Amino acid sequence: MRFYYFLYINYAKLVPMNKFNEIQDISKNTYELSCENFEHDEIFRILEEDEDYKKPIAILNFDSLNIEDAEKLVFYLTNQKGPTREAVSMVLAEFSPSITESMKMQIIDALCDVNPNVCRNIIDYLKKTNSSILKDDILKRINEILLEIDLECAKFRKNMEKNHILNKKIFHLYWCLEGLCCVIDENDSEVEKLLYKTADFYDYTIREKTAQILNKIKNAPLSLIDKLKGDENFYVRNKF
Repeated sequence: MRFYYFLYINYAKLVPMNKFNEIQDISKNTYELSCENFEHDEIFRILEEDEDYKKPIAILNFDSLNIEDAEKLVFYLTNQKGPTREAVSMVLAEFSPSITESMKMQIIDALCDVNPNVCRNIIDYLKKTNSSILKDDILKRINEILLEIDLECAKFRKNMEKNHILNKKIFHLYWCLEGLCCVIDENDSEVEKLLYKTADFYDYTIREKTAQILNKIKNAPLSLIDKLKGDENFYVRNKF
Protein backbone atom coordinates (compact mmCIF):
# COMPACT_ATOMS: atom_id res chain seq x y z
CA MET A 1 0.00 0.00 0.00
CA ARG A 2 2.91 2.28 -0.79
CA PHE A 3 1.95 5.98 -0.80
CA TYR A 4 -1.75 5.07 -0.56
CA TYR A 5 -2.65 8.30 1.18
CA PHE A 6 -1.01 10.27 -1.65
CA LEU A 7 -2.95 8.29 -4.23
CA TYR A 8 -6.31 8.60 -2.47
CA ILE A 9 -6.02 12.38 -2.10
CA ASN A 10 -4.98 12.86 -5.71
CA TYR A 11 -7.60 10.64 -7.30
CA ALA A 12 -10.37 12.49 -5.55
CA LYS A 13 -9.27 15.51 -7.59
CA LEU A 14 -9.96 13.67 -10.85
CA VAL A 15 -13.70 13.37 -10.23
CA PRO A 16 -16.28 16.18 -9.76
CA MET A 17 -17.31 16.66 -6.16
CA ASN A 18 -20.96 15.95 -6.95
CA LYS A 19 -20.12 12.42 -8.08
CA PHE A 20 -19.49 10.86 -4.70
CA ASN A 21 -20.09 7.31 -5.89
CA GLU A 22 -17.44 7.69 -8.57
CA ILE A 23 -14.97 8.93 -5.96
CA GLN A 24 -15.77 5.87 -3.85
CA ASP A 25 -15.26 3.59 -6.85
CA ILE A 26 -11.92 5.17 -7.72
CA SER A 27 -10.84 5.00 -4.09
CA LYS A 28 -11.72 1.31 -3.97
CA ASN A 29 -9.92 0.60 -7.23
CA THR A 30 -6.93 2.60 -6.04
CA TYR A 31 -6.74 0.61 -2.81
CA GLU A 32 -6.98 -2.71 -4.64
CA LEU A 33 -4.38 -1.70 -7.23
CA SER A 34 -2.03 -0.36 -4.58
CA CYS A 35 -1.90 -3.82 -3.05
CA GLU A 36 -0.65 -5.31 -6.32
CA ASN A 37 2.92 -5.60 -7.54
CA PHE A 38 3.52 -4.61 -11.14
CA GLU A 39 6.35 -6.03 -13.21
CA HIS A 40 8.68 -3.71 -15.09
CA ASP A 41 7.12 -4.15 -18.54
CA GLU A 42 3.62 -3.91 -17.11
CA ILE A 43 4.39 -0.50 -15.59
CA PHE A 44 5.25 0.98 -18.98
CA ARG A 45 2.29 -0.77 -20.60
CA ILE A 46 -0.06 0.92 -18.13
CA LEU A 47 1.58 4.28 -18.80
CA GLU A 48 0.79 3.95 -22.50
CA GLU A 49 -2.90 3.31 -21.82
CA ASP A 50 -5.68 5.83 -21.16
CA GLU A 51 -6.69 4.94 -17.60
CA ASP A 52 -5.13 7.87 -15.75
CA TYR A 53 -5.90 6.61 -12.25
CA LYS A 54 -3.67 3.55 -12.81
CA LYS A 55 -0.58 5.45 -13.94
CA PRO A 56 0.64 6.82 -10.58
CA ILE A 57 0.10 3.44 -8.94
CA ALA A 58 2.20 1.77 -11.61
CA ILE A 59 4.94 4.42 -11.31
CA LEU A 60 5.14 4.00 -7.54
CA ASN A 61 5.92 0.31 -8.04
CA PHE A 62 9.47 1.10 -9.11
CA ASP A 63 11.94 -0.17 -6.49
CA SER A 64 14.93 1.16 -8.45
CA LEU A 65 15.42 3.32 -11.52
CA ASN A 66 18.21 2.94 -14.05
CA ILE A 67 19.07 5.60 -16.62
CA GLU A 68 17.31 3.83 -19.48
CA ASP A 69 14.04 3.62 -17.54
CA ALA A 70 14.44 7.20 -16.28
CA GLU A 71 14.71 8.44 -19.88
CA LYS A 72 11.38 6.72 -20.63
CA LEU A 73 9.70 7.74 -17.39
CA VAL A 74 10.60 11.42 -17.63
CA PHE A 75 8.28 11.66 -20.66
CA TYR A 76 5.39 11.38 -18.17
CA LEU A 77 6.72 14.26 -16.07
CA THR A 78 4.86 16.71 -18.32
CA ASN A 79 1.58 16.78 -20.25
CA GLN A 80 -0.06 14.27 -17.90
CA LYS A 81 -2.64 14.48 -15.12
CA GLY A 82 -1.37 15.98 -11.87
CA PRO A 83 -1.12 12.70 -9.89
CA THR A 84 0.98 11.13 -12.66
CA ARG A 85 3.37 14.07 -12.84
CA GLU A 86 3.72 14.11 -9.07
CA ALA A 87 4.36 10.36 -8.91
CA VAL A 88 7.11 10.64 -11.55
CA SER A 89 8.74 13.49 -9.64
CA MET A 90 8.60 11.47 -6.41
CA VAL A 91 10.31 8.47 -8.01
CA LEU A 92 13.00 10.65 -9.57
CA ALA A 93 13.69 12.31 -6.23
CA GLU A 94 13.82 8.96 -4.45
CA PHE A 95 16.17 7.09 -6.80
CA SER A 96 18.04 10.06 -8.32
CA PRO A 97 19.15 8.62 -11.69
CA SER A 98 21.76 10.60 -13.62
CA ILE A 99 20.37 13.27 -15.90
CA THR A 100 21.03 12.74 -19.61
CA GLU A 101 20.69 15.15 -22.52
CA SER A 102 17.33 13.66 -23.50
CA MET A 103 15.89 14.32 -20.03
CA LYS A 104 16.88 17.97 -19.63
CA MET A 105 13.89 19.77 -21.11
CA GLN A 106 11.26 17.73 -19.26
CA ILE A 107 13.03 18.34 -15.96
CA ILE A 108 13.24 22.09 -16.57
CA ASP A 109 9.59 22.14 -17.63
CA ALA A 110 8.74 20.35 -14.39
CA LEU A 111 10.37 23.19 -12.43
CA CYS A 112 7.55 25.30 -13.86
CA ASP A 113 4.78 22.84 -13.00
CA VAL A 114 1.54 24.27 -11.66
CA ASN A 115 1.78 21.82 -8.74
CA PRO A 116 4.37 23.01 -6.19
CA ASN A 117 4.80 19.42 -4.95
CA VAL A 118 6.23 18.53 -8.35
CA CYS A 119 8.57 21.53 -8.16
CA ARG A 120 9.74 20.54 -4.67
CA ASN A 121 10.38 16.95 -5.73
CA ILE A 122 12.40 18.10 -8.73
CA ILE A 123 14.48 20.35 -6.47
CA ASP A 124 15.17 17.35 -4.21
CA TYR A 125 16.17 15.40 -7.31
CA LEU A 126 18.55 18.13 -8.48
CA LYS A 127 20.24 18.18 -5.08
CA LYS A 128 21.05 14.47 -5.32
CA THR A 129 22.25 13.99 -8.89
CA ASN A 130 24.51 15.45 -11.60
CA SER A 131 22.37 18.54 -12.00
CA SER A 132 25.17 20.85 -13.19
CA ILE A 133 24.36 19.59 -16.68
CA LEU A 134 21.24 21.77 -16.51
CA LYS A 135 22.98 25.07 -15.73
CA ASP A 136 22.93 26.66 -19.19
CA ASP A 137 19.38 25.53 -19.92
CA ILE A 138 18.04 26.83 -16.60
CA LEU A 139 19.77 30.17 -17.19
CA LYS A 140 18.16 30.31 -20.62
CA ARG A 141 14.72 29.50 -19.20
CA ILE A 142 15.05 32.17 -16.49
CA ASN A 143 16.00 34.82 -19.04
CA GLU A 144 13.03 33.78 -21.18
CA ILE A 145 10.68 34.16 -18.21
CA LEU A 146 12.12 37.60 -17.38
CA LEU A 147 11.62 38.66 -20.98
CA GLU A 148 8.02 37.42 -20.90
CA ILE A 149 7.39 39.45 -17.76
CA ASP A 150 8.89 42.56 -19.35
CA LEU A 151 7.16 42.23 -22.71
CA GLU A 152 3.81 40.61 -21.97
CA CYS A 153 3.11 41.87 -18.46
CA ALA A 154 4.80 45.29 -18.50
CA LYS A 155 1.67 47.23 -17.62
CA PHE A 156 0.94 45.01 -14.61
CA ARG A 157 4.55 45.08 -13.47
CA LYS A 158 4.64 48.89 -13.74
CA ASN A 159 1.43 49.40 -11.81
CA MET A 160 2.22 46.67 -9.24
CA GLU A 161 -1.22 45.19 -9.88
CA LYS A 162 -2.07 41.61 -9.01
CA ASN A 163 -2.63 39.60 -12.15
CA HIS A 164 -2.94 35.87 -12.71
CA ILE A 165 -0.62 35.77 -15.71
CA LEU A 166 2.06 37.77 -13.96
CA ASN A 167 1.77 35.75 -10.73
CA LYS A 168 2.14 32.53 -12.72
CA LYS A 169 5.33 33.77 -14.36
CA ILE A 170 6.74 34.90 -11.01
CA PHE A 171 5.95 31.42 -9.65
CA HIS A 172 7.93 29.90 -12.52
CA LEU A 173 10.78 32.34 -11.98
CA TYR A 174 10.92 31.50 -8.27
CA TRP A 175 11.28 27.74 -8.83
CA CYS A 176 13.77 28.14 -11.69
CA LEU A 177 15.97 30.28 -9.44
CA GLU A 178 15.67 27.59 -6.77
CA GLY A 179 16.77 25.10 -9.42
CA LEU A 180 19.67 27.32 -10.46
CA CYS A 181 20.83 27.41 -6.85
CA CYS A 182 21.09 23.60 -6.97
CA VAL A 183 23.15 23.43 -10.16
CA ILE A 184 25.83 26.11 -9.66
CA ASP A 185 28.61 26.60 -7.13
CA GLU A 186 30.53 29.55 -8.54
CA ASN A 187 29.94 32.80 -10.35
CA ASP A 188 30.48 33.49 -14.07
CA SER A 189 29.55 36.34 -16.38
CA GLU A 190 26.16 34.91 -17.38
CA VAL A 191 25.16 34.15 -13.80
CA GLU A 192 26.29 37.58 -12.64
CA LYS A 193 24.36 39.31 -15.42
CA LEU A 194 21.22 37.44 -14.38
CA LEU A 195 21.63 38.15 -10.67
CA TYR A 196 21.90 41.89 -11.33
CA LYS A 197 18.44 41.64 -12.93
CA THR A 198 16.80 39.54 -10.23
CA ALA A 199 18.36 41.52 -7.38
CA ASP A 200 16.26 44.49 -8.51
CA PHE A 201 13.04 42.53 -9.03
CA TYR A 202 10.09 44.14 -7.29
CA ASP A 203 8.74 40.89 -5.79
CA TYR A 204 10.68 40.10 -2.62
CA THR A 205 10.51 36.32 -3.13
CA ILE A 206 12.67 36.70 -6.25
CA ARG A 207 15.16 38.89 -4.41
CA GLU A 208 15.17 36.27 -1.63
CA LYS A 209 16.11 33.53 -4.12
CA THR A 210 18.79 35.84 -5.54
CA ALA A 211 20.25 36.31 -2.06
CA GLN A 212 20.19 32.53 -1.56
CA ILE A 213 22.23 32.03 -4.73
CA LEU A 214 24.68 34.80 -3.82
CA ASN A 215 25.18 33.22 -0.42
CA LYS A 216 26.11 29.91 -2.03
CA ILE A 217 28.34 30.70 -4.99
CA LYS A 218 32.04 31.43 -4.98
CA ASN A 219 33.23 34.85 -6.14
CA ALA A 220 29.80 36.40 -5.75
CA PRO A 221 29.77 40.14 -6.58
CA LEU A 222 30.17 42.08 -3.34
CA SER A 223 28.07 44.96 -4.62
CA LEU A 224 25.05 42.68 -4.92
CA ILE A 225 25.68 41.09 -1.53
CA ASP A 226 25.84 44.53 0.12
CA LYS A 227 22.73 45.62 -1.75
CA LEU A 228 20.63 42.67 -0.61
CA LYS A 229 22.04 42.72 2.92
CA GLY A 230 20.36 46.11 3.16
CA ASP A 231 17.12 45.02 1.49
CA GLU A 232 13.89 46.35 2.98
CA ASN A 233 12.56 42.80 3.35
CA PHE A 234 13.61 40.73 6.37
CA TYR A 235 13.55 37.40 4.51
CA VAL A 236 15.95 38.73 1.89
CA ARG A 237 18.37 40.12 4.47
CA ASN A 238 18.14 36.95 6.51
CA LYS A 239 19.70 34.85 3.71
CA PHE A 240 23.15 36.19 4.64
